[in-house]
Amino acid sequence: MVTVNRLEESLQGFQFLLTALPPETHRVHYRKSAHAQGFDHVTTSHSNGFSAQLHNYVGLIYTRLQKYTAARLAFDKAIEKAIELDSSAVNYYVNRALLKQAVNDSTYQQDFERASQLNPNHVLISANKALFQQTDNERENFLAEAIAKEPLMANNYIQRGYLRPKKKITSVPLKILIWRLRLRKMMQSYG
Repeated sequence: MVTVNRLEESLQGFQFLLTALPPETHRVHYRKSAHAQGFDHVTTSHSNGFSAQLHNYVGLIYTRLQKYTAARLAFDKAIEKAIELDSSAVNYYVNRALLKQAVNDSTYQQDFERASQLNPNHVLISANKALFQQTDNERENFLAEAIAKEPLMANNYIQRGYLRPKKKITSVPLKILIWRLRLRKMMQSYG
């Protein structure tokens, strides 16, 4: 588990980068997705794209520190920088939607909708919308959609696994198998 001190150290590092970006390109940054092959974003240190990513990370840290007003400002800035660059702000809209939902701001759906307009196939939209559904069937449908979009993203399978034990077993052969296992276990304990 990440401690508050480590989060604050990270926050200081990102804030330093935001204020100390060089005027010339000395570095090219490649971002690799945790669940897909190859790089999904390339930027330089002084571009708005890199600044948008830094503001997004600052927002995520503030969210973990439960400093929600500062987190909201950071996500707003990330979206603003991404729009200036004419790049996709999908992740930033999703993160801001999650923050708004956490603080009971009813406008969180607008950020999800905006993210959906920018990229209807974005896997995080389906996965996170699943969390806000009323029934387990609705949640499972959104998770199935997310898994179809990105089968290598393990978190969606984990979330779906949490839902499934709640469901009743309706398959007769599976019920029989469970009873056989229970019976075998009982017999071993007496034998």
